[in-house]
Amino acid sequence: MHLRTMRSPIGGSDPWPLPRIAVATAYVAYAVLVAWVYMTSGFTDLWGYYYFSLEATPMLMVFDAVAVAILAFFSPSWARPSAAMLHMTLALIVVPSCVLHACGGYSTWFITVTFLGYASILPFQFIASPRASGSGGLHMGTVILYLLVFCLLVFGYIFFTSGTKHFNMSIADVYDHRREAAEDLPGIFGYLTAMTGKSVIPILLVFGLVQKRVVIVAVAIFCGAMLFALTSHKGPLFMPIFVISMYYMADMYRHNSNQFILLLAFAVCVFLGMSWWDFHQASTEQGLPLFGNLTYRRILLAPSMLNGLYIEAYSQNYFYQLFSHNSFTFGLIDNLNNGQPPTLIGALYFHDDTNANTGFIGSGYSQAGVAGIVIYGLAIGGYGYIADGLAAKHGLPVVMACLLMPMNTMTTTSDFPGTLLTHGALLSMIIIFISRADRKTPFWISVKK
Repeated sequence: MHLRTMRSPIGGSDPWPLPRIAVATAYVAYAVLVAWVYMTSGFTDLWGYYYFSLEATPMLMVFDAVAVAILAFFSPSWARPSAAMLHMTLALIVVPSCVLHACGGYSTWFITVTFLGYASILPFQFIASPRASGSGGLHMGTVILYLLVFCLLVFGYIFFTSGTKHFNMSIADVYDHRREAAEDLPGIFGYLTAMTGKSVIPILLVFGLVQKRVVIVAVAIFCGAMLFALTSHKGPLFMPIFVISMYYMADMYRHNSNQFILLLAFAVCVFLGMSWWDFHQASTEQGLPLFGNLTYRRILLAPSMLNGLYIEAYSQNYFYQLFSHNSFTFGLIDNLNNGQPPTLIGALYFHDDTNANTGFIGSGYSQAGVAGIVIYGLAIGGYGYIADGLAAKHGLPVVMACLLMPMNTMTTTSDFPGTLLTHGALLSMIIIFISRADRKTPFWISVKK
């Protein structure tokens, strides 16, 4: 299939299945739909107390629509992990921030800082992607075996320590069990369970897909469900849906990009339409908008809302953290606020026991203002640059599916050092790097064709 090509930021051909003006138009249409749900569904009536007010300004709507169109027009295609991460940031952070700015009364400084955060990821797009050899490293089947043993050890220790007294399979009851389950385990398991759910199990699942081992795929899905049941963290339960979807969507983009774009557009329209209906029904019939709450509010708007609260608080109420209590400064810098950003923001805007975590824009601003955002943005761009090299070795579907959750975490829900060291972003990259890019290797469960 012939693809329309335009010059890419790194100087080569950047294949787009659509003209760039069509891509820009699609992003503006997406922004309009997000704003339509926000303004007409009754969302602000339900969640107004959660810093979602209705203060629509037509002039700002036009300004933000033009800004989104310009950013989309000059963005690279999805053909590399770093570029896909840029589009994920544009769709999940920049567009919702524009909606909050134009329709929710958020400040001009907030949207300016958001645009700057997006721009700070871009510089690595001007550097040619590194190349990694596909022949070196451990056989993929051997890595699968090691990952299975790791999961078995983690689950075995949890059962040995606390048994099944916190075993929970109900999403509605997670907050009744999560804290007690964590308190029964050593502190290091806060890191181990995060790495297991966001790095080890997703890679186990993807490698099972690559080698077409149905048993390994089923075991990985079961491990995610077990981790949810034992820790009451929802992420591992829904992880297989996102990982498998990303694997096959990236593969579809590689083989039939027009079909990929049509499917993505259809999914976005269905998702926003269902959210609108959910909020409308809840606002008129006093129901519970479960779908809209878990998707539209939590995925789309909450990260940008928290970025706004961080920017407001660290502009008016708190000193910059200056990377105190940070993994990279070893506690050598004094904390002027006597607390860490998630705790401080949670206590200021919500409840004393709330941890309000957010991605690189809010967390970077809390560390050093605009300079903190630029530092984190450049670091995330560098992470994507290395991912491009791994994609040259393993292929786009493998790397995107394995690194989807870490990349989404660092842009939307956690600061960069925390994501890199405690949420599995670095571990995921190391596992992919040491794995050989082979499609079928000897393994103890191998099935003869």
